[in-house]
Order: sequence, then structure tokens, then C-alpha cells
Amino acid sequence: MLSKIRQHPVGSNLEKGADDMDRMQPVQQRVEINQQPSVEQRRGSMPYPAAPIVGVLAGASGALIIISTFLTWISGSGMSGWRMMFSSGFGTTRNFLFSIGASRIIFTGFWSLLLGILVVAGAVTLVTGWGGANGLVLTAGILGLAFSVVSIVMIYLVKPIALAPGAGLWLFAVFSLIAAVSGGVGESQARYAAEA
Repeated sequence: MLSKIRQHPVGSNLEKGADDMDRMQPVQQRVEINQQPSVEQRRGSMPYPAAPIVGVLAGASGALIIISTFLTWISGSGMSGWRMMFSSGFGTTRNFLFSIGASRIIFTGFWSLLLGILVVAGAVTLVTGWGGANGLVLTAGILGLAFSVVSIVMIYLVKPIALAPGAGLWLFAVFSLIAAVSGGVGESQARYAAEA
């Protein structure tokens, strides 16, 4: 039942092992690790050093443009941009985009909501580094400035009734200008960084 155990001299095993080691060639194996890209790897680097600052400034402007919708647009009447979209509005022809009265057009709060959201969306991409949306911020700021200035001028041109632009309309104009400037600065910085 007991099997015979073959015994080799200890020295012969060591010599044989050493000879085998000399004959072996070093084998290099290349190991590749495939990982799913993390959020940090997918996210691009900042398009230029001031992108977070421009993004925060544009984001604050966009938020205040949205808030301006709910403030008074026509003082004396208590009409806000929001109420102009859904209720009596101003003038004889009304819809959610604009009101026309005394041959004057006044844009409603729809535009401040839409353009404010676009400015905030562009600002988020700048702050997070997902991509430069300076053009979006610039375009929305310019359009917001145009809509608000046209509305302000038209309110002043209504002569028989003593109306004046309200705080909400002025905020829409001022923060649209700030958004346009921050988008323009961001666009020029991005071009400068691309050329460098």
C-alpha cells in the first residue's frame, strides 16, 4: 500500500532548477485595463481660465432675468411680465408673446423666461466645463436687451396715458446687458485661448 518514494539527491534538484532558470527567457505581458470613463474624464477642461467667473456672472444674470418676469413691467398698472402672458395684458391685441396697444408693441414675460433659461443653461456649461456656450449666452443677452429696450421705448411713447416702465422691465434690460457682455467676454477669451 505504501508506494515507493523516489529520492533524489538534494544537490541534483538544485542544479537542475538552476539550469532550467538559465534557459527560461523573461516573458513580458502587456496588460490593458479597460475602464468606463468617469465623469471627470469625460468632462473637458475649462475652455479658458476665466470660464467659471464668466459662467457665474452669466448664471446670476440669467436667474435675475427670470425673476424680472414676476416683477412689475408697467408701473401704475401693476402689470408684470407674467400677467401680460396670461391675463388682460396691455393694449387691444394680446397673446402670450406680445401686446399691442396704441400702435405700440410690448413684449411679454415669455421672452424673459425663455432667454433667462438660455442664459442659465449656457452659464452651467461654462461653470461645469462641459463646453463653452459663450455664443448662447451672448445671443440670449442681446435678444433680451433688444426685447426689453423696445418695450421700454414703446411704453414711453404711449402719450395719452401716463405710463412708465416698471422695475421688472428695467431689470430685464440691465441683466440682459450684463449677460451679453459676459458672453462677449467669454467668446473673446475662448478665441484667444484657442489661438495660444
